[in-house]
Amino acid sequence: MTWRLHLLGQPRLQSSDGGRQHTLPVKDAALLAVVALEGPIAGERLAALLWPQATARQAETSLRQRLFRLRRHTQATLVVSGTQLRLAPDVDTDLAPALRALAGDTQAAPVELLGDLAVDDELPELAAWLHVQRRQWQARCQGVLAAAAEQHEKTGALARALVYAKRLAEADALAEHAQRRLMRLHYLRGDRAAAIAVFEHFERRLKDELGTRPSAETIELMATIERSAAQLPAHRAVVPVSLIRPPQLVGREPELAALARCWAAGRVFVVSGEAGVGKSRLLQTWVDARDGVIGMQARPGDADVAYALLARLLRALHARHPPATDQVPALALLLPELGAAPAVTGEAQRAVVH
Repeated sequence: MTWRLHLLGQPRLQSSDGGRQHTLPVKDAALLAVVALEGPIAGERLAALLWPQATARQAETSLRQRLFRLRRHTQATLVVSGTQLRLAPDVDTDLAPALRALAGDTQAAPVELLGDLAVDDELPELAAWLHVQRRQWQARCQGVLAAAAEQHEKTGALARALVYAKRLAEADALAEHAQRRLMRLHYLRGDRAAAIAVFEHFERRLKDELGTRPSAETIELMATIERSAAQLPAHRAVVPVSLIRPPQLVGREPELAALARCWAAGRVFVVSGEAGVGKSRLLQTWVDARDGVIGMQARPGDADVAYALLARLLRALHARHPPATDQVPALALLLPELGAAPAVTGEAQRAVVH
């Protein structure tokens, strides 16, 4: 018999035949979640997370007892013990299926990792771990929504793209890239008023919550939509260049030439300047002129989520160049929607987690 560990919503275990289900108390849910998300993991590290006030020996004893009671309660070996702990081969989680559903079903919605599981003040490291894991899960869900929106926009399925774009904007209401996508899609579907409304609502929210204004890129997109209003027929499936980027980059030929020289010489380059002078536009123009080059922007909060930028880059590469079959398990370490990831140990395990 196989088991599914449900980590989304209320933590629970369910047998493959659907006949047995176990709601997990906080300590059991936390134990299995850490093993599932970080495993293989050293027993002493897991014990220290769950029983930080105890001595190392006491914590390890508590861990063994907890595993024994869990095995007796479920009549199944859920965690394989040894020098390190890992989920048993016949136990999987609901994370990968949830990501696949999120990408393929416009009605599917992200679910909070471990639901409303609360960790008391006596477990500060576990509470910090849970906070990071929830941020990472949110970032993964947003990455899937963004990839789905982009793919449907490219194929002209604007209505489906708009559904994903709305959910992405709702997940992070202050993310300008998400608001710009909404503006563009509304306009491309012939609803100029909705595009303007998105901008105005976002502008008010930025002012009220952060005391700032939209970036120059967002403001220029709004101006482009207003200028292009009479030029684009409603329900046009192909994204016009003027809505992806303003029509023309003027007066940057020397900078573009310098970037081309650096690229040809295999040199690293850095573009610097004050906010709003067009650094992002310059780099995107340079990227768009080169086949096989992908541009990827960092986002606020990336520093709090391990490998967030790398994961988005890998998703973009995956969408353009699907990996070979033997590469998928390794990529699944950072892209869980690809399926089960291989077990890693030692320094490699710590690098993936941290």
